Amino acid sequence: MGNLKRILRKLACRSVDSDEEQGRGKNDSLLGSKNDKSRSSSSSKRPSSRSTSASKRNGSNGNSQYMTEFQNRDLFSIRDYNGKDIDVAASFGPKPKWWAVLVKLVIFLCVGYLAYGELWKTEPTAFFFATFGNWVLVVSFLYLFFSLVGNIKRRDPDDDVKVASPKNLPALWHKITWILFEIAAPAQALATLSFWIFDFDGGYLEGKLLVHGLVPFLVLLEGFSLNRVPVRINHQWFFLAFIYLFSLWSLIHSYTNIGNPMKVNDISLHPLLQWNVTPINAALSTILILFLIAPVTYWFVWMISLFSCPWAFAGRYRRYLNDDN
Repeated sequence: MGNLKRILRKLACRSVDSDEEQGRGKNDSLLGSKNDKSRSSSSSKRPSSRSTSASKRNGSNGNSQYMTEFQNRDLFSIRDYNGKDIDVAASFGPKPKWWAVLVKLVIFLCVGYLAYGELWKTEPTAFFFATFGNWVLVVSFLYLFFSLVGNIKRRDPDDDVKVASPKNLPALWHKITWILFEIAAPAQALATLSFWIFDFDGGYLEGKLLVHGLVPFLVLLEGFSLNRVPVRINHQWFFLAFIYLFSLWSLIHSYTNIGNPMKVNDISLHPLLQWNVTPINAALSTILILFLIAPVTYWFVWMISLFSCPWAFAGRYRRYLNDDN
């Protein structure tokens, strides 16, 4: 009997232990499933590194985009800040090809006619190339010429499958057109404001409105609407070099006997750049223009190139390659 009782006690203890182990197993499995659910839910809520980087890239503010472009040493990279690749052929030579060529030809002839009129009115003729407004007019004319010729010679071998490849990299005429526009657009803004603030003295208004109103409008319309030139912040050095060269030329002009046949009582090229009369004021004006006014003007043109309705600056209207990679 004693042995039988011992055997029954052992069997009872084993059954209790087995029941407890099964209960623990069920609890563990339930906890595991809950943990798995919580992990899956948390992982679904937490974005991946790629998605976060993409969201940061697409929803970035203007400051980070400015600094990224500013620090980029590849001046003519087709990769935009949002990760997309610029369609260079479409940005500088839109389609339908011959319709775009016709519109560009009309704009080119119009600006060329106005530039020739200014050249014809200047006495002596060589002095036409002395003033800042005419410098800007010449650069604008050159930009429109390269833009027109580039659109005529446009070749699109990969029109069906547009991917980033060496064929889509900017050619030499793309680069020249790119630089000329990024000089002409902000320089037109500066020259126009300078004329109406400092040089306008009444008189025949219609002709002045054509040169200092219509020409800037046509250049910006051709570059931002017909073309879609992707203005880059690290290209501003070309524009600043243009401003610096004219400042240097104004200094040389002031200490020579060239004079200004277009003015009666003022021999300087600009009222703010009278180096031989007020050198300190001229130096301060040059520093202010080079380090504040010119960069702000270029920043304004850069923002226009990124503008897309409604009041977004993400470059949505730029022309990109159809490359998901």
